[in-house]
Amino acid sequence: MENKPKHSELPYRVEGQNIVAHEANIGIARVYRNIGQPYKANAAFLVRAANSHYGLVDSIYAAMEILEMDNKNNALLDQLQAALAEAEKEA
Repeated sequence: MENKPKHSELPYRVEGQNIVAHEANIGIARVYRNIGQPYKANAAFLVRAANSHYGLVDSIYAAMEILEMDNKNNALLDQLQAALAEAEKEA
């Protein structure tokens, strides 16, 4: 799979309440506190998800290739295909 991001360059990082594109210091988003949920935890989760997205998608493709060759574990293959579809759909 060839990843062609349509967003600011990764990795992102948390800086206060802001999510920032690492190298360029470009503000990506500002995270606000939700009742009972500190903004730092929400920002850290979003950054981890964004920074790991392409590696996880590539890993799913690799796992699917192996499962398709072995023609085994169709339930796992279905689960991977569903996760991949969710990861790649437009927001």
